Amino acid sequence: MILRDRNHPSIIMWSIGNEVIGSSDSSGLRIARQLTDRIKALDPTRPVTEAVSEFFVPGGWKNTIPVFAIVDVCGYQYKWSYYEPDHQKHPQRIMYGSESYPLEAYDSWKTAERFAYVIGDFVWTAMDYLGEVSLSSSGYVPAARKTTFKMPEGFTLPAGMNVFDMLARSPSNWPYFVAG
Repeated sequence: MILRDRNHPSIIMWSIGNEVIGSSDSSGLRIARQLTDRIKALDPTRPVTEAVSEFFVPGGWKNTIPVFAIVDVCGYQYKWSYYEPDHQKHPQRIMYGSESYPLEAYDSWKTAERFAYVIGDFVWTAMDYLGEVSLSSSGYVPAARKTTFKMPEGFTLPAGMNVFDMLARSPSNWPYFVAG
């Protein structure tokens, strides 16, 4: 794919992953380095990126530093509010919103416009898109009781378990619907 498309004008960067579970552990970092090196050997003209979600990084956002050190452009999943503080710590880092919420589209875009080190924002769209299953369900939850899942700071999954195994233990609101 890289050899075929490396001269295509629509290719602006190559991605080594999106929401990769384990991207910050030793195995994930080794794979990220191998992928980055291989891409750069095949196409040295384009930067390499990875879209990172704090949800999949045990220990929280501070543990994204090693994987972001491997790539040229850092994809922030739903973390536009981290641009400015991260720039203070990592002034050479180039960032973009690899996913942001439709309801925050204005704020995330205005933030991208304000900072030269942020090259854009991609809204995980709610328009003309069916979305991911389980973002909506048949169960009614009053707004006052709605919560979003977030791993607590310092949380680590038990050995041999991934975040999807953990979520599977949660009660189901079958039937699920798609977002949209």
